[in-house]
Amino acid sequence: MSKPLIDLERYKQPVKTLIDQTVARFASEHPDTTVSMLVIGYAGFNPSVMVALDTPAHSDAHVREFLQEGAWAYGEDQFGKFCKNAWSCEFQLSEYQFDGFPNLYDTPALSIKELTGEVRHLSFGDDDEESTDEEHGNEAINGVMHRFLVTVLRNIEKLKILNRAPIFRVGVYIHDSAFSSFWVVP
Repeated sequence: MSKPLIDLERYKQPVKTLIDQTVARFASEHPDTTVSMLVIGYAGFNPSVMVALDTPAHSDAHVREFLQEGAWAYGEDQFGKFCKNAWSCEFQLSEYQFDGFPNLYDTPALSIKELTGEVRHLSFGDDDEESTDEEHGNEAINGVMHRFLVTVLRNIEKLKILNRAPIFRVGVYIHDSAFSSFWVVP
């Protein structure tokens, strides 16, 4: 039996459109709300993403609440600590389902063609010893999806229409993964 092949190029424009439309709708409906972050959340084996926005006050309250939990509970950069979890932001706005993705809980292996054209062969079963796949487990798919979402998010022009805080972060948060990243947009 052959592995499914997922071509991420198919999802690039729909995810970009979702983000653009979400930002435009939020800017129209909440013109006076200052936001400090736009984050795309991806939940590992759940083939969907969620677009969220946070405010400085909400982010600060989140950090105060979870400070004792440790760095897994918040992000930190040269400007300070912030809420990094899309599902903990003040505004969880829209979701996109990756139609055509197999249920990754029931799929022992698949191949994904990245936006660079490189094909990754991933496996997810518990029996790692006989696998000839390049990459195995949750972090394999998380790394691929992280690269994809960062590429899409770096090309969003609509961010300029938001009422942004002086320090405005953009990022990708992948639940229970080392693959999450945030950057400040001037």
